Amino acid sequence: MRLRTISQLAIVLAFCACGYTGKLSAAEQTLLRVTPSTVTLHSPESRQQLLVETTGPNRFQRDATRDAVFTTSDPHIASVTDDGRVFPQAEGATTITIQVDDHEVKIPVIVNGLLQPRPVSFRHEVLPILTKASCNSGGCHGKAEGQNGFKLSIFGFDPEADHAALVKESRGRRVSLAAPESSLLLLKAMASTPHGGGAKIETNGIWNRRLVRWVAEGAELDDIDGPRVTSIEVSPSQIVMRPNSQQQIQVTAIDSTGHRQGVDGPILPVPAGATEVLYPCYIPEWLETDRTTRMVVLGVGWQKDPLGNIREVTKQADARITMILEGALLQVAHELNELTVNTGETFEVPFAVSRSAKLPVPVKLQMITPVELRPFIRLEPESIDLSPNETQGKLRVITSKHPALVGRWPLTIKATALQDGRWLVVAQTELSVQFNNAAASAANG
Repeated sequence: MRLRTISQLAIVLAFCACGYTGKLSAAEQTLLRVTPSTVTLHSPESRQQLLVETTGPNRFQRDATRDAVFTTSDPHIASVTDDGRVFPQAEGATTITIQVDDHEVKIPVIVNGLLQPRPVSFRHEVLPILTKASCNSGGCHGKAEGQNGFKLSIFGFDPEADHAALVKESRGRRVSLAAPESSLLLLKAMASTPHGGGAKIETNGIWNRRLVRWVAEGAELDDIDGPRVTSIEVSPSQIVMRPNSQQQIQVTAIDSTGHRQGVDGPILPVPAGATEVLYPCYIPEWLETDRTTRMVVLGVGWQKDPLGNIREVTKQADARITMILEGALLQVAHELNELTVNTGETFEVPFAVSRSAKLPVPVKLQMITPVELRPFIRLEPESIDLSPNETQGKLRVITSKHPALVGRWPLTIKATALQDGRWLVVAQTELSVQFNNAAASAANG
């Protein structure tokens, strides 16, 4: 792929693998965009909504999810519905083709974890089903006296008591480890046997399959510190709609293991006349590589046209990459799990960095604060440079008494270095700080 530049072009790699050499064509225009650009399904109940957008000559983006035609090259691996939802069928790899008018995009799909999936969490997967189905609401089994001899804690606030009620009470008749599909819990919820509350879950739906798997796995009560959803992402984050139009929403859950976290590289300016670029990137220590060695490399370029409008070009590559796991090149840590600060005070954050023997170089360390807090926080110094022999230091944070500086906020400590003088290495950790503001409390009081 050739690169033609008029003035300067900036490129960024959205998800990368080491040492990718890319060439971009400024003549290419992204008319059809599908997110995510790759799909990984790693449990029997996994599913992924595809979001399809088209961009016209006027740069207006339109949701085309309902207008697209979805096909899969191997429906035995993954299936896709007419509205763009992808479901796993068997472990393996396949490709989904998305077509809108004369435009076509192909995205890779990886399915794994079906033969040995992560066990279903009672706390974080079963109880939310009972809550969404209103089983533990105040008008059903969650009221003080329960319902028909079966009582759950209101909205699942007591997982231990709820587990005992489901698995141990009434001689354990509500779950059947020998025949999970015949468990009274499921038969009642589907109204297959008389149930005063009627049907609460679909017979062949995801909730039903997850409950069946939980019972088949032994109907266990998982540890309180197990993986759980910590945040969600909604795309698009903002919508401009025309009358009588529609918009597909894509919601992605991110759990405490951080699997959903992506990798971004730096923005590189490409001088006029250049036709190739070697993009530096790194594989962080938290990135799991045992699920699949297939990674999607997406090169994105931006350039202004003569009218000043930003034009975007993209190029995707899909390849198998072999990685050797030998420990992190760079790590940064602090000893403060949580910190409480009165506004107007100055506090220090001690940190320590560790380097691999392959990285005997200086390290730059800085603190990244949320945009909303930057007018009220000052860092002295703004960054610290550690020599190759230095491993410890402190960052000083000076706060104001502004009423907006209140509540719990995350501060990120980021360490960067250059391996062999050109390969960027990044490590970071997060510090949770509770800001107590007397002025804000007095105003609210």
